[in-house]
Amino acid sequence: MLRLGILLTLALTAGSASAGPKILIAGVKGKGDGDVDTQIANYMAQALDSHGRVISIVYGLTDPTFRQLVQDGKIKVAPDVPKLEDLGKIAGQIGADYVFSYTSSMKGTKIVAKGELRKSGRKIWNHEETLSVQLSNGYADSDTAESIARTWTLMLEAGPFKDLASAPKAPTPDLQPGQTPVKTDPIPVAPTPKKAADNSQLRKDLEKLVASGEVSRAVAMARDAIDAQPSDLERRTLLIQVLQSAGQNEAAAKEARRAADLMPDKPELRSIAARAWLAAGKPDEARADMNEAVARDPDSAPTRLMLAQISLLQLQPERALEHLERAIKSQPSTDAYVMRALCRTLLGGADGAKLDLDAGAKLTPEPAPGDVIRRYEFSMGIMDSVTEKVGADVRALMQRSLQKGESKAVRELLDNQSRLVKARVDFLTMFGPPPSHAKSHEVRLLAQRLLTESFTGIDAYLKSGSEDDMTEARINLGEALKQQKSAQEAYAAERVGPKNERPIKS
Repeated sequence: MLRLGILLTLALTAGSASAGPKILIAGVKGKGDGDVDTQIANYMAQALDSHGRVISIVYGLTDPTFRQLVQDGKIKVAPDVPKLEDLGKIAGQIGADYVFSYTSSMKGTKIVAKGELRKSGRKIWNHEETLSVQLSNGYADSDTAESIARTWTLMLEAGPFKDLASAPKAPTPDLQPGQTPVKTDPIPVAPTPKKAADNSQLRKDLEKLVASGEVSRAVAMARDAIDAQPSDLERRTLLIQVLQSAGQNEAAAKEARRAADLMPDKPELRSIAARAWLAAGKPDEARADMNEAVARDPDSAPTRLMLAQISLLQLQPERALEHLERAIKSQPSTDAYVMRALCRTLLGGADGAKLDLDAGAKLTPEPAPGDVIRRYEFSMGIMDSVTEKVGADVRALMQRSLQKGESKAVRELLDNQSRLVKARVDFLTMFGPPPSHAKSHEVRLLAQRLLTESFTGIDAYLKSGSEDDMTEARINLGEALKQQKSAQEAYAAERVGPKNERPIKS
């Protein structure tokens, strides 16, 4: 495929060294990869030419510029399938400042493309793109190649090439018999920026498709909308929300990270990515995105909320509390108040937890069902993680209660544990479940109350020394752990099925 503007590119590369730095674009073969999709290089050259910051040369004799350089002897050796070191040598021969190399391979119904940019031999940028595709004779269709090329071009324009002067190349028009050559401006006037799109109808259409269970169609519609306007933040957010509504949290996280790479001035996308990684059970990935968000805007409320969420997942309520205090001071939200109530519960502050839950309810007296479920499921995940550790702690406390000379230290531990479990009981009583989780909630609350009874039995033993009191404490502990397991099993069953799909947020 010959890209638009190729004749003008020839003229520029042959006669104007000041027109801009050259970039050599080539597909290379990776380990275990199949045939490289050469369409990506051609589409990428077209896209780069339209911006005009660099002069594109596609590796291979199908590119007229490259072929002319071979014929002129400027390129000494050109292997059919180049290696990275070959590209470095050729770049030096033709005076190309940049080399963009990529690999592409099919993994089932997905194409995985990895791109890398080098300047003067040093790697300065890389990115991996994975897209589901329709195959034709074993190859990805041209739309997929074009989408990958467009994504990479936008990222390069917003990153390594952003400080280069722009001189978009105008295509050379075809001559018709009897016509004189048509003159064009070498540097066209920049087009008037497009007015922000009205995405209200798109949102309605996506909501309708998600509600009817046609998630694949909704994803395809959102992707088409993004292809039409790649820099539209709302459209990219809609795609992320569609994926989240279907429970595809890892895919949503990858889309959010890709959008953040394309729009580095929108740190909130990093927070969205982190939230999706957390939902997908990958806190390390979430932390990577949060580190990026902190580097750009450390005190934004979304960033602080995500840092608090990560700290809670690591059962570090003190650290989470610090982030939440700053988030609430900057931008109060129901999410922040609920998380702070959870922190105070884990630290034994039931009264403060109630004040926060009341403040959150006052901010959003009629919360969206999806938000209610999301907040509840996050909170119960943390509560269950805490309870899983309690069994061993209580058994150790019982063992120490039987030893002489330990009564004072045991009393302090008992009082502390009793205060913490009472705070959890109060939280579960105040923080009512959504209808879909009513059954598991009652069983979870019963488990915490039985833990309280177990502590009461230990307290009675410390006062009486009666083995019957300790036996009662052991029975209540065993039953508490049994009920906690039942609660988690019921909870897992409640989360299965389309009823837990999250609505698209407005």
